Amino acid sequence: MKYECENFIVYSGRFEVNTTIFKKLGIVIDPNVGKNVYENVNQVLITHGHADHFGDAFMLKNKAKILAPRSELPFVENPEINWRGMYSWAKLPEKVVTPYFLGRGVKVDYFSDEMEISIKMPGHTPGHTAYLIDSIFVVGDAIHSPKCWEKFGILYYVDPRLMAESINAVKDLDWDVLVLGHCDIIDNKKEGIKIMKYNLKMLEKVDREIYEFVKEREEVAECEIFSHFAKKYNFKGIRANLVIMPPIRGHLSDLCERGALDMFEKDGIIMFRVKSHYKSILN
Repeated sequence: MKYECENFIVYSGRFEVNTTIFKKLGIVIDPNVGKNVYENVNQVLITHGHADHFGDAFMLKNKAKILAPRSELPFVENPEINWRGMYSWAKLPEKVVTPYFLGRGVKVDYFSDEMEISIKMPGHTPGHTAYLIDSIFVVGDAIHSPKCWEKFGILYYVDPRLMAESINAVKDLDWDVLVLGHCDIIDNKKEGIKIMKYNLKMLEKVDREIYEFVKEREEVAECEIFSHFAKKYNFKGIRANLVIMPPIRGHLSDLCERGALDMFEKDGIIMFRVKSHYKSILN
């Protein structure tokens, strides 16, 4: 157990995933403790379709209703889709799949999107959804712990612009406790707001770093960008390098959308070059 109040408990699960149980309501969010702590749970809410956030849902499928965001359903029911997406939809050898994506799929009974407690926060994944229950704001991986940013430098997300917009949209909601997907539980709103602003700062930092790296070269291959940042942030091994690709591609794509970079092909290689001055991802 990590944190307990009168109405809810947060357990530290595998990969330091925060599993939140609302005891009186019979609700668990992102179950991944690895053991049965789910007495009287009748609803399982999933923030997004990464297996580290629904690892225990399979053991609850006959005891509780499983709810997930509509667009996350394919990943919850069939986690292998995530592996294929990371490898251009070809089958990825399981031994090089990040363990965060490894798990048993589970059939979704209902969509959670239309629930009053649901807060759409896309960016980490396209349909990522947070849940606000009794002033407890469970945000999954829509907001990352500063500890994670400091440890890895670049974290996993697929759309940095959407992620920034999601964070900006929830700062003024009425909540007292912020439960992040990994590591931290914040029971001080002022500190929670600071963490949200820190995430925005880090998204812009990575975004600008990628732009400046391209700017220093007349033209640069996509694989060179991956290599540079893998070395800079000490990402080693195939698993780590596959994980770093989606966020970097997300920034590159958005930089092109903002008109700062140009994407082109040369000798069968995807290339980038500067097209205009840097425009903040936060504008």
